[in-house]
Amino acid sequence: MEVLDIAHAIEAKIKAIDYVLKDLKKRSITFAETKRRYALSLAIITLKLKNEEPTNSLNGDRVINYGKLTSGALEILAKAICSKERLDKDVAEASYKIAISGLKALQSQLTGYQTIYKHLQNT
Repeated sequence: MEVLDIAHAIEAKIKAIDYVLKDLKKRSITFAETKRRYALSLAIITLKLKNEEPTNSLNGDRVINYGKLTSGALEILAKAICSKERLDKDVAEASYKIAISGLKALQSQLTGYQTIYKHLQNT
């Protein structure tokens, strides 16, 4: 490889890193927002279940009083009700972590090109 080719590759990696950094910022905001929505939904649902009046079950043969459930059972039920928000949060988190991995890979490639560039300049 020629020095000029390596210089162009370094420039391309720097542009790619800049793009990924901008994308990472968007993903971090999305992750934070979905995490907040999940936590808020979970808290609201838990409070509603604790304070809910006894209601008839779907088939009408028994009365369910969610407020009488143990805190562990209430938590499990609230998490089940908020599963859509949890999924959104998990997807946003995975997307954020994938972007970080991509950034690290680009940084490693840039370091490799910089090493080759220095070596070619010294010969």
